[in-house]
Amino acid sequence: MSFKNAIKNDYKLIILVIMAFLIMSLASYFFMSRVVRRQIDLYSQTEMRVYRLGLLSLSQACEDALLHSSQVMTMGMERGVKESGYLDLVRRLSADFSTQSNLRQVYQELFCYLDGNYIDIGGIKSLSASQMEKFDWYAGAIDWANKGDPDLPSHFYHSGPYSDRETGKSVVALSKPITDGQGVIRGVMGMELDLDPIIARVESLKLGRGEVFALLADSSLKVVAFSDHRVEGQHLHEIESFKSLVPDLPATSADMLIKRIYFDNKFFVAIFSRLDNGWLLGMFSPESFYYQEARDTFPVLVGIALFLATMLSVVLIRLSQARARSDEANRLKTNSLARISHELRTPLNAIIGLSELVRRNPAAPNVPSYLEDINRAGGTLLHLVNEILDFS
Repeated sequence: MSFKNAIKNDYKLIILVIMAFLIMSLASYFFMSRVVRRQIDLYSQTEMRVYRLGLLSLSQACEDALLHSSQVMTMGMERGVKESGYLDLVRRLSADFSTQSNLRQVYQELFCYLDGNYIDIGGIKSLSASQMEKFDWYAGAIDWANKGDPDLPSHFYHSGPYSDRETGKSVVALSKPITDGQGVIRGVMGMELDLDPIIARVESLKLGRGEVFALLADSSLKVVAFSDHRVEGQHLHEIESFKSLVPDLPATSADMLIKRIYFDNKFFVAIFSRLDNGWLLGMFSPESFYYQEARDTFPVLVGIALFLATMLSVVLIRLSQARARSDEANRLKTNSLARISHELRTPLNAIIGLSELVRRNPAAPNVPSYLEDINRAGGTLLHLVNEILDFS
């Protein structure tokens, strides 16, 4: 049987083999892609932690500087320093912070409100507590201190972004209550930070998979930094693409949240992480790039499955051909044996029948003729036996 005929005869079996391997490849892709996606997520989370720690190191440096400033002011109160002495302390601390390598890129201004006086490097101004309530850095720190809110980390208050009244830059204030030796709140120490270096650092973050961009939002989910500057200053619930994320974001911690969103006519994989100051850092990568490694496994698995199915089909066709040849040989053998048995039976029947006639009537006149026929049948039988032996 030819190869083509074998394919025609066994096409159902070949289709079954190919389908079985394709199903196997799909199942393998399903489980393998889940493993690959999990590894990609873990890798991206690791990268996110690196960037998160980079921002936290900058935030920690600012908090350490503010903590040092508040301690210096507390020591001044314990030693009975006068108003001019507080002004001198603020000026010296400000000059020191503006030259420190880990602060100078973001440090803007140091100020405090102490015993009814607002003090910055420009001088001392007498202001009442009610007048200070309009400043978020003061009101937020006092409100936190009165509430003892455990959700605000490190006893520091981080204000939302606002424009500096003198430079017009986007800034944020970090503040901390000033207490005396008995723990009584006497005022608030504050530090103003320039957001531009922080925004530039956020916008430079990359995950290494396609056109990635980052987002930084404050604790109220107001956008501080984003690749699309038009949405800066808006709250996430005001941006159509991010509305679906808002319910999940308040619960986001340092363990990170991974979501799929549709933004700018593309699907993105978004990773969010909560900073220690309550702000939210997000990284966005196009889904087409983010899970590219997982999708690349599919054509490879299908190719392997088709190759193996083809090889197995060839083997099955060869076996089918061998089986057909074996069946044909058996059929020929059966036919040959039937013909041989028929040929042997004819002279044997003649010998047996004529011998029986001679045995019953040995004096019959036809006995010589019977014996001649028996001899002729015996010769024919011997010839057939010889032919069979020669053939075998």
